[in-house]
Formats: sequence, structure tokens, C-alpha cells
Amino acid sequence: MPQILDEKFVRRKIIDYLGRNGWGRNLREKATDEHGVDISVWHNNYQRRFLVEVKGNSKNKITAPRSRMEVNFNIALGQILTRMKVEKASKHNKYTRKYGVGFPAIYQDLIFRRLPWAICDVLNLYIFLVDNNGKVKEFCWRDLKQLQGVQAK
Repeated sequence: MPQILDEKFVRRKIIDYLGRNGWGRNLREKATDEHGVDISVWHNNYQRRFLVEVKGNSKNKITAPRSRMEVNFNIALGQILTRMKVEKASKHNKYTRKYGVGFPAIYQDLIFRRLPWAICDVLNLYIFLVDNNGKVKEFCWRDLKQLQGVQAK
């Protein structure tokens, strides 16, 4: 039986991962009782912002855990979509913001099956999966395209 990874654990591991990869300036982590995006952080070296919505597994006994995962997946996508803004990009970057959704690694099959790579490309959406040991894997649209069986260009 997989370990239950709550939202706080998943969020902290993603923050640590982003910090190790150059994203640490003006970090804002949402408290459980606050509204807004779970993680908002700026890149250390240039004007680019990353917004990440995070979901964890429920600690309560659920009669249909797969159904709950589907609901969490849909909620996370809806929440990050409502936080997206159209901004003028610079001549060097197509996007001024990066967006992400983070989940426990148990969501992997669901995400790879349900989230089209082309949507991730258009929305500049990244996926973060956290395993039981706290290791984070990041997936961009190119990774999804390859994993979904479409040959990347």
C-alpha cells in the first residue's frame, strides 16, 4: 500500500526542488487556510515567475480513492487555469510565467493518460510528481509528448 503524501509534504518537496533549480526569490507559500496559488516564486536570476498548484492524498479513509484522485486532478487544473494571466512576453521569452501542478507520484498514470501534451505546451504547464522518499520529478510538454507515445520533433 502506498504511503499517504499529504499536500503539505508534496508542497514542501516541490519548493525544495525549485529552490535547488534557481527558483527561490520572493517565495510565497500558501497556508492551508488561505486562498490563492499554493506556491509563487520568482527565478533568482531573471524576471520570471512560477506558480504551482499542489494536491496531496487524503488521510481519511475513502471508499473510492481513484475517484478522489480524479477529483483532485480536475480541481488542481481548474485552480491553476483560473490563475493564468495573459502578459506581454519579452523578445527573449515566449512566456513571462511558468505554471505547474504538483501531485504525489501515485497520480502519474492518471496524469499521463488524461493531460494532453499539447495543452501543456500552449499553457506553459509543468507537472511535478513527488514520490514516497520526497524525490521530485518534473515533466514539461516534451516529456509528456514522448510518454504519450507521440514522437517529439
